[in-house]
Amino acid sequence: MRLTIAIVLIAFWASAKAQVNLVPNPSFEILDTCPYNLDQLHFASPWFSPNGNTPDLFNGCSTVGMPQNAAGWQMPRTGNGYAGMGIYNYYYNGSNINMREYIAAPLLDTLKAGKKYCVEFYASRSDSSFWAINRLGLYLSVPPIPNDNQGETINVTPQIFFDTNQILIDDTSWVRVSEIFTANGGERYLYIGNFYGDSQTDTLSHLGIVVSAYYYIDDVAIYEIADCVAGSNTTICYKDSIQLGTAPTPGVSYLWLPAYGLNNPNISNPTASPDTTITYTLSQMECDVVSTSAVTVTVDHGCHTASAIVIPTMLHGDQNIFISGLEKNSKFELYDDRGRLIYSAEDYQNDFWSTNLAAGIYIARLTRPDGEQIAKKICVVR
Repeated sequence: MRLTIAIVLIAFWASAKAQVNLVPNPSFEILDTCPYNLDQLHFASPWFSPNGNTPDLFNGCSTVGMPQNAAGWQMPRTGNGYAGMGIYNYYYNGSNINMREYIAAPLLDTLKAGKKYCVEFYASRSDSSFWAINRLGLYLSVPPIPNDNQGETINVTPQIFFDTNQILIDDTSWVRVSEIFTANGGERYLYIGNFYGDSQTDTLSHLGIVVSAYYYIDDVAIYEIADCVAGSNTTICYKDSIQLGTAPTPGVSYLWLPAYGLNNPNISNPTASPDTTITYTLSQMECDVVSTSAVTVTVDHGCHTASAIVIPTMLHGDQNIFISGLEKNSKFELYDDRGRLIYSAEDYQNDFWSTNLAAGIYIARLTRPDGEQIAKKICVVR
């Protein structure tokens, strides 16, 4: 798979985490002990070195810290700390060939077969690093990798990696390395580093004084991508409505098209009240990926299940004008037999009483929220 480093310029979308991050201690903030020397990644439990080498932990709580440290100068992307590791260490005298540092951690839960996950981390080359390389990735495994490499390259193929056509040279910003991963099921451990030998690694040299390709790592995340569900195709009666979609997932952005007949096209479960058959398409955005789903709402003009509007035709004594099936925001007007308006309400609430009406014939006119007008004669008897 290929890295996606993308800035999505869509006005109504804002990328955000939707669900629980399965990576423990993802930004190396929770410390068993404040690091006081290099080679103390294990103080940010449960992170560990999987091949017996010496990755580092930097935190503002100590002099082995940030922004200034033995590898260079860098502020954390978030919080107060980050990890660091040498992922290419070739010396001119031919020593340290294929020597690597990695960082690893067990996930909070195993990944589910067939489910899609957003996997990401942020990297920045230390400004003292002599080398910059094109190989930096993340590998997910079911069992832990045996700790028998003795500091050498872990020979696996990472599922998430930086674009191998580019050298990751940025020593100022944090570069996002991200990809959508479809799980085989059972993956429980993550590893970050360079999983390729020196002969398979492209490099730039003479960039700094530390004789390695040294990179800082921060904000590692793995979370499940929410399913995009528009709903099942359905039929409604004319002037009826139906709710589409499903309950919202925090942090996911939604857009329904067309917006016609929807009470809100930017939520996960809008109410649809179309007056003709229509197909709605839901697009949802998460981890820089757009998923779509469609649903067709068929409108039957031969039926109607909304409450029937019934206006009384006769009032005795001091009865109120009670309209059954009354809808909110319905306008009600009452005229005498000479056409004079004697009562009007923009949102009638069945609250007009005939106490002050003389015996006689009146015309009641109800205007429903959809604009339909219903007129009836009312006879008041004393």
